[in-house]
Amino acid sequence: MDATGHLVNSTTVNALFETAAELYGINREAIRGVIQLRTEISTNINLSEWLQVQFMTTMQTLHAMDVLKHYLHQARPMVLLISRHGADRVEMLGKLKDLETMRMRSSVQYDFKLACHEHQKLGTVLGGLRQRKHDLDHKLDRIKAWRKAWNAGLWIAKFGVTVLSVVLPVAGELAAAIASNNAASGAIALLQPLADSHLADQQSSCEDERDLTVKILNEACFIFHRFNSVRDLVQPLEDQMGLLAEYAEFLAVAGEDEDGAVSMAMEKIKGKALELVDDIEELENEVDRSWEDLRRAALTLLQTATDQIDKIKFAN
Repeated sequence: MDATGHLVNSTTVNALFETAAELYGINREAIRGVIQLRTEISTNINLSEWLQVQFMTTMQTLHAMDVLKHYLHQARPMVLLISRHGADRVEMLGKLKDLETMRMRSSVQYDFKLACHEHQKLGTVLGGLRQRKHDLDHKLDRIKAWRKAWNAGLWIAKFGVTVLSVVLPVAGELAAAIASNNAASGAIALLQPLADSHLADQQSSCEDERDLTVKILNEACFIFHRFNSVRDLVQPLEDQMGLLAEYAEFLAVAGEDEDGAVSMAMEKIKGKALELVDDIEELENEVDRSWEDLRRAALTLLQTATDQIDKIKFAN
């Protein structure tokens, strides 16, 4: 393999070790020599690159989910207090400012947006895996066609030998019939197992590659769409949090002659906060489920891409 391929595989192996160490809670050095990339992956530059992106993006997504969970855990009780607040404008403004300060200090926006950006790279990975599966399906169809053609040709050859073994003795060429029959039968007996074995090996190898690609593709699709389901809930929540911040700005600048508008704004804030509490709780539950699903998918991907993964339990 050339230097570029070696570099890609080294990077993929590093991503593999980092992923395994974190998912299994094992020291990175402890798993060296315990797991290794499957040969079908380590010898394929494209598959190695796709897998590297998959590992790194998935773990980055899990980290972003952790930050998001912490953020939601902090935000929900603060929003709940706002929804239950009385009529004191100053206290309401203080609680809204506390919420906005927590929101701005949290790294959730940066981490989650970065994860969203990196996550889009999986679109390229999915496209490459689908194309690889298509190519392997086409290759497998060709191999099966070759096997059918070989079997048909073999049958024709055997039939021809049989015909000659009947026709030549009738024509008075018994010795020639025996010689040709022996020669043809010997050639067929020699070639048939070699050809059958070669084509069978090719088909088996292609099927193994396709099955591996399908497994990786399935996990990549699941991870891609599972993250998107959370992302689609985060942005509306951020928009509603921003709306509360706008109300806070109004309360801060409203004059004493705007008591009616202030009271109306505070009622809207409490109503919006009450809705937001339910939305945050829903998102918390969704993030918990998604985190578990993504971790399980990452483990499955890890096991699919490696050999000797079952020995991990002995590495502690």
